[in-house]
Amino acid sequence: MVILVLTTGACQQRGKTGNLAHLPASICGNWSTDSSILRCRIRLRSTHVSETDAIVAVLEIENKTTGSIALLPRDKDVLAETEPTLIWTVGAKIYFSQSDVPVPRQLAAGQSCVIGPVRLQLAPSLRAPSTLQAVSVSLDTGAQRIAAPAVSISITPATWGPMCGNLRACLSPQIESVRLGQSVHLSLYLYAGAERSWEFTAPDWDAPNIRSEDGLITLRYAPRSDRRMMSHTTGPIQRNELDVTKVFSHSGNYRMRVQFVGPGGCEILSNEIPLRIDASDQAQIGGAPLPIARVASNPS
Repeated sequence: MVILVLTTGACQQRGKTGNLAHLPASICGNWSTDSSILRCRIRLRSTHVSETDAIVAVLEIENKTTGSIALLPRDKDVLAETEPTLIWTVGAKIYFSQSDVPVPRQLAAGQSCVIGPVRLQLAPSLRAPSTLQAVSVSLDTGAQRIAAPAVSISITPATWGPMCGNLRACLSPQIESVRLGQSVHLSLYLYAGAERSWEFTAPDWDAPNIRSEDGLITLRYAPRSDRRMMSHTTGPIQRNELDVTKVFSHSGNYRMRVQFVGPGGCEILSNEIPLRIDASDQAQIGGAPLPIARVASNPS
């Protein structure tokens, strides 16, 4: 696969007021050149992400012809049985997105649209990722099949908490900013470095003890009262989802970490992560808003 490196400049904005002209600045990949009918490219929020973050991306499509082009099948029977399939890849990892991604029925002459945004959630590893990873996408709508040229991103390795009892933890936000009152979920990754599996009393993930000091919130999870056990196999990274919605009663910028009792009574401490809680409806996926299947006419 050929990897095309993105420039750091913003996209050239085109379109009428209220359409693509008001998109926030984002980083654009190269246009596809394999078709004179439709062309497409990838647009990214950023080309520099952490291994515990998500890549926020959209697929932009443009009709370069003088007539309308159907993106979805015109036959109603075929349309009823067709779900547009959007496939993103980051390196060797594949992300599937189907009917939850809106796709316009057609593009008129000179029109363009964006499909997305999507969050391509990354996950920490013990080995540092390659300096550059290729991001690519293809779309099969039933009437059209298109693929955008790959672009490259730089991934910063995840920060893990210290090893304790041959277990270490890495905390990751599932979304970087949310509106106050919305659900807030964190991902806690665990890795056992010993040559044998571990079993210990599971933490009570529903009842954290909250401690705040110098702007840092520590969520400490005590062992479950019913002594239910938790096992961890050596080698694979285990993911746990934490619902911390009730922790936040005020908006603001927070720093957070997790602590719990692991094997042999060892206190496992995760890395620190930032999290923003917004008081208004300004919280969007990955930061500033991106459009969803919005169609615009290009100026003549």
